[in-house]
Amino acid sequence: EFLDMGRFWQMLIFAGLLIWLALMMRCLLPAIRRSGPDKHLLILLLFSSAGIGLLFGAGLLYERDTHLTIAEYWRWWVVHLWVEGIFEVFATAWVAWAFVHMRLLRPSTAAVYVMFSAMIFLGGGVLGTFHHLY
Repeated sequence: EFLDMGRFWQMLIFAGLLIWLALMMRCLLPAIRRSGPDKHLLILLLFSSAGIGLLFGAGLLYERDTHLTIAEYWRWWVVHLWVEGIFEVFATAWVAWAFVHMRLLRPSTAAVYVMFSAMIFLGGGVLGTFHHLY
């Protein structure tokens, strides 16, 4: 759906995602600099936010006259790595952050769980989508 829109709307969404990323960085960077017990979890949240904001740009790397295989390759990046990879990492990091602030998890435990989940999501997801290459 995001890639079937016109180029103007795609660029508008990308600009909105970059603004959202700037707002997230504005909040997360001062918290990371304070180096509290949840510093590692905040860094993971920042990286996953950057992935959401920046990986959508892969869908803007092709034009109308780009060869179909190249266009499908960049579309594949957006569909599988952006939607099916980074969103899960962001959701896991955010839920872990919420659990830390509800005092259901310790920050160090939450960071380890988020890293392990990210390895499963990104490692398994990238390997699992290789069936699209043939």
